[in-house]
Amino acid sequence: MQVGRRFDWDFQCVASKLAEGAKVQRTYRLSRVEWWKEARNRIVEEIKESGVEIMESLGVQADSYTSRPRQMTQVTVRSDLQAKLSECHSKIQAHQEAADEYDAWALVLADNPNVVLSLKYGDWAYFFGKHGVTVED
Repeated sequence: MQVGRRFDWDFQCVASKLAEGAKVQRTYRLSRVEWWKEARNRIVEEIKESGVEIMESLGVQADSYTSRPRQMTQVTVRSDLQAKLSECHSKIQAHQEAADEYDAWALVLADNPNVVLSLKYGDWAYFFGKHGVTVED
């Protein structure tokens, strides 16, 4: 089933207007970097306070350390906290990369403010859509 041709339409837009959109998107992305850094800091604090688990084999007793224990004591971070920390890291990285990309677009477009460019729907959404991200970002 063909979805209409609206995604094939061309729009004309002056570069200075696109530069403004890129700056707004960059600012938004940098705000998300800061939000995720704060989330990461909260997770790190939670890990420090309660996220470490120590697991010992039942065969390891305080008086059995003179002989070879059958299993070493294992220290781990709770898997749910590790997953949250990994998510924070990937979100920080993704938003920072997007902010850097918007920054580059803002610079190149600002250097050519009077150029009229032909855009497709996806181009317009990139610069002017609701930050080009989903709610969970």
